[in-house]
Amino acid sequence: MGDFDGKVVYITGIARGQGRKHAIRFAREGASVIGLDLCASPSEHVGYKSATEDDLAQTVEKVRAEGGEILAEIGDVRDLAFQQDLVARGVEQFGGRLDVVIANAGICNWGKVWEIDEQQWQDTIDINLTGYWKTLKATIPHMLAADNGGSIVLVSSVAGLKAMPVQSPYSASKYGVVGLAQTAAKELGEHRIRV
Repeated sequence: MGDFDGKVVYITGIARGQGRKHAIRFAREGASVIGLDLCASPSEHVGYKSATEDDLAQTVEKVRAEGGEILAEIGDVRDLAFQQDLVARGVEQFGGRLDVVIANAGICNWGKVWEIDEQQWQDTIDINLTGYWKTLKATIPHMLAADNGGSIVLVSSVAGLKAMPVQSPYSASKYGVVGLAQTAAKELGEHRIRV
């Protein structure tokens, strides 16, 4: 018996790191998992290694090794239609409910405010903030329809509480995530959904 037996969880950025760890732990606790990851570089301004299709396959393997069911696909949080379709298919596959959402996909890059490229700014905001809003838009209707309450986690950063030098788009996006979470919490509290 796990703490999440029969529950369904949606996680973005699931191929490695925090997203993978969340998926494995939820599977261990009895949840079915829906997830996505881009499995490619999301921006030419990201200077670190991106997740790969092999990473996603390993996550699927590890979730199944815990006895969990999983629907995980390659997709972009910036693509609302894709997220809506994936979530709808996952909810149908796993019994018509959605209990937990973890908006985890994100990027970080560096540069001084006046030196960064316009596309560098836009890519970061589009993924880290607008992508989170699209995740909420794709998932909240299913949570409301199931009427089970639940939890939504929007992963921010210390950079969302204290501005970080040479990370203006990242800090701005993470401050935005804090505001988005607080607004959603006020709107969803009456539905027993914690944000």
